[in-house]
Amino acid sequence: MLYFMVTWFLLAIVCCTIGTGLLTDLNLQAFPKLSDRAIVATWLGVVLLSVTLLAISLLLPLTPWVGLAVAGLWCSVSCLRQGPRSQLRQLGQLLRSKGWIWLGLAAIAATVTNSPVVWHDTGYYHYSVLQWLGQYGSVPGIALLFNNLAFTSAWFALGAPLNPAALNAQASAVTNGFILWLGLCHAVLVWPRVWQRRGTLADHFIALYLLAALLIACFTSPLHSITVSPSPDGMMLFFIGIVAWAMLQTATPPLIVQSIAPAADPLLIDPWADRPSDPSGVDRAKVDHSDPRLVALVLAAGTVTMKLTALPVLAIGLMFYLWQRPFRWADRWVGLAAMVAVVLPLLSASLVTSGCPLYPSSLLCLDVPWSPTAQKLTQVAQGTHGWTTWYGPPPTGVHPWLWALWNWVMSSPKEQMTALSIVLALVGAVYLWKRTDPKSVRSELWVSALGVVGIAFIMATSPFFRFSVPYILVLLALVSAVWLHRWPGRFWQMAFPPNLSNPAPIVLFIAAFVTTIGLKNAAGWQILLPPQMKNDSQIVVRQMNGILYFAPKSGDIIEDPNQQKDMCWAAPLPCAYEIPKDVYLRDPQQGIGGGFVRRR
Repeated sequence: MLYFMVTWFLLAIVCCTIGTGLLTDLNLQAFPKLSDRAIVATWLGVVLLSVTLLAISLLLPLTPWVGLAVAGLWCSVSCLRQGPRSQLRQLGQLLRSKGWIWLGLAAIAATVTNSPVVWHDTGYYHYSVLQWLGQYGSVPGIALLFNNLAFTSAWFALGAPLNPAALNAQASAVTNGFILWLGLCHAVLVWPRVWQRRGTLADHFIALYLLAALLIACFTSPLHSITVSPSPDGMMLFFIGIVAWAMLQTATPPLIVQSIAPAADPLLIDPWADRPSDPSGVDRAKVDHSDPRLVALVLAAGTVTMKLTALPVLAIGLMFYLWQRPFRWADRWVGLAAMVAVVLPLLSASLVTSGCPLYPSSLLCLDVPWSPTAQKLTQVAQGTHGWTTWYGPPPTGVHPWLWALWNWVMSSPKEQMTALSIVLALVGAVYLWKRTDPKSVRSELWVSALGVVGIAFIMATSPFFRFSVPYILVLLALVSAVWLHRWPGRFWQMAFPPNLSNPAPIVLFIAAFVTTIGLKNAAGWQILLPPQMKNDSQIVVRQMNGILYFAPKSGDIIEDPNQQKDMCWAAPLPCAYEIPKDVYLRDPQQGIGGGFVRRR
């Protein structure tokens, strides 16, 4: 627990410092409240730090020292400039004044994640990817060794330096725990505004979204198991909601660039700091000509680098940025360049590991010595996003997609709830479109489009609950937020008293209660680190073409999920299931760190 909490505080300081520098360059005044700036700066810092580490992995292994050097370099870039330094001083005063709150929330998040990692995809390949990145970086042709090892993600790049071998596979959930803590902090910052009945539409949206996301992440299956793991799916539940919040926040002109004095507008007063944000150190000429929507576009691009199920987020984020009047290409090139810079490390790393920039998709694949065969690429694509083939051939006269859809709905009660939630979310979106004037309110339409396109994309590729739930929540939270924001008297008068603005006593009480219960039956050493991940697999040593590797005894993943299967978990590198006969070391002198090729 203590390792997680210390790491989270350090990571928050680093990411907030990095993100504040980036936010100053993009559009600082798009987020006039200090607490909002702290949150969005931290998320921007997560994006910049993750994609930079992914880019560095093309040259160096992501050891803790490399991670520390990259973090120190970006923090120096921010702190050497006057504007970011001024903003960081304000943020520091705000956050230090509520230090006990952040500590209590960290204790809650650490208690939730203080359990063994049991998510099967972690045993299948997640932890192996962390090991590869930490020891060798992005290895050419690693897809030949085992398909899933080439599933590139900037989220794994962020986690690799935080999981050195000395921790004995006990800290793999540190990154998802950090996002859980960040979500708790954001919720505690925004809910007082809602209770005081002076929140914006963006405040209402993110308050409702985070409430649902936190409950799902902590108490539902499989999201709880995913949260206690290094899986990108855990952070996607929060990241997609943050992008939608940023779209709502940046769709309207920032208030602080108006000619009025900052203290005259109550919306500029942070309910926690109880004072306005200070625009000192900000280049107003730069703010007036910069586009606040660029913040949402950078976050959207960063989301895709974490997992390709966020492609709808990038598509809508790009349209949200470009679809403005007056349209000037000179202004738009800046956003396009920023988007490419964020996404390029993902494309480059995927090309190195598999020969395909969008692996596991076979789109735009190159015929290089380290790329799998076309047949293998098709097989991997069908296994990851070709879900209509998973239920076998349909009966005569039945449409294949309808056959697959029916089998998916009837496969489990969980999928039936998912289908019902999708229907409710889409009905809510239609209701919203009919009640919204597109000429006066565009932000609601853009966010609802994000949810609808995301659901359509997931239904066309892989309709798992863990993939679709962020998009469902976007629609449900948006419709509820619009209703509450437009007619607050129908709900708030019979809910919370408006003077309930300081949740500190409640947070500290919950933190003490949860931490006491969580540690009641824990061993003493678990105060420092969580238990080691599940590792009951039988591992054997095999050899193929001079490649000595470790393999789960029972072989590859089998069809029936209820049967026991051996997986790599924390086995030493290289761990694979069955290396094909045509795979060789790319450079025998470099060993497995030099990569792999396929003999033709």
